[in-house]
Amino acid sequence: MEAGVIVLLALLLVEIWGLKYQTHPNDLLSYQCTNILRGVCCFPVVFCHMNEPYNLICQMGKYAYIAVTIFFMFSSYGLEVSARTKENYLEHFFAKRVTAILVPYMLSVVIKLIFGVSLTFGGAWFVHVLLIYYFVFYFAHAKIRNAKKQEYFLLFCTLGFSIGGFFFGYKLRLPKIGLNWYPESLGLTLGILIAYHYEQFNKFFKTKVLIKFIAGMFIAVFLKYTFDNYILVFYIDKYRFLCNYLYRMAAAVSVIVVIMLLFAHIKIGNRVSSQLGKISFEIFLYHSLYLQILSKLPVSLDGNLYVLAAFLCTIMTAAIMNKAAHVIMKRMTFLQIK
Repeated sequence: MEAGVIVLLALLLVEIWGLKYQTHPNDLLSYQCTNILRGVCCFPVVFCHMNEPYNLICQMGKYAYIAVTIFFMFSSYGLEVSARTKENYLEHFFAKRVTAILVPYMLSVVIKLIFGVSLTFGGAWFVHVLLIYYFVFYFAHAKIRNAKKQEYFLLFCTLGFSIGGFFFGYKLRLPKIGLNWYPESLGLTLGILIAYHYEQFNKFFKTKVLIKFIAGMFIAVFLKYTFDNYILVFYIDKYRFLCNYLYRMAAAVSVIVVIMLLFAHIKIGNRVSSQLGKISFEIFLYHSLYLQILSKLPVSLDGNLYVLAAFLCTIMTAAIMNKAAHVIMKRMTFLQIK
């Protein structure tokens, strides 16, 4: 059996272990659900960066842009919920929230520099875009008191980066300073919309679930299949914005809707999947380290050994560095502010 099959079966088993049907709908954007889905979404990103000819597992990498969109969506939604439910959330926002991203990220940068590998390969742009959004989010909530104006400002900024970056990002050489993921950053916009219109979204995902799931599945399969097999092959260069932005993100949104409908009445989660969710950020940060190290070895690795080594080394390193980051943050005295 190929290592790719073993890895995918292992991940599937981890995610469905303890799965239960519930008559009462779940809170799909609760911390428990989003944490577990983060653990699922980090792996398509890993798979998409694996070299050919390990193409079995690389097929899952075709969903990486959808996974990154979900990461962005959860991030902006989580920030909005925290701002509304946690007292004095903005008071120490940069000391706590930004540091929670920067400490793990800087640790990964130091380790990559030690091993002499690329700092941006594997999606470090995600962190850079998220940090920019943190500043936008802080300004919106610190300076704009009207909720509608806050929403419009955040939507303008996120759509401006997503669509404007798509047209002008490369001309302005934004990737040179670590800014990319223009279509995928639309997830920030989705998270904002859900947060500000939660009741309407919640109602949609809790009524006539089966009918919506079947219709959504048909639309998602159609859009994803046609994008991968026709749009990407024949039309992507001719109609760049229509195909590589609108059509691509329509496919992403349709898949996200299907995922949320799928888990509307299904409770997911166990100890292992929860732990994977907690270290998902570190998996995202460190997978590129091992993919680069393994590709530079003087001996050519068998495809199965390459997949297993990359997979196991990434998870073990992510778990260790997650603990290390938490230890460092606990010792940073300015984070002890109540």
